[in-house]
Amino acid sequence: MVKWSRPARMDLKQIHDYIAKDSKYYAKKVVQTIIEKTEELIDFPITPNGIEVLAVIHGRRDFFERITET
Repeated sequence: MVKWSRPARMDLKQIHDYIAKDSKYYAKKVVQTIIEKTEELIDFPITPNGIEVLAVIHGRRDFFERITET
C-alpha cells in the first residue's frame, strides 16, 4: 500500500494549483501521473507495511526551503 503523508498531499495540491493557473486539464493530468507512478512503488517491497510518500519535490524547487516549511 502507498500512503501519502500530509506534507506530500499538500505538495501535490500546490503542484495542481500552480499548473491549474494555466490549464486545469494539465494540472489534473500531472497529478494523476504522479499518483500512478507512486503506485508502481508497490512492486518494490522495501518495507512490510507499505510505502509512504513524504514529499513531492520538483527539481527546480528549493529543497531546503521545503524542509523549513514543515
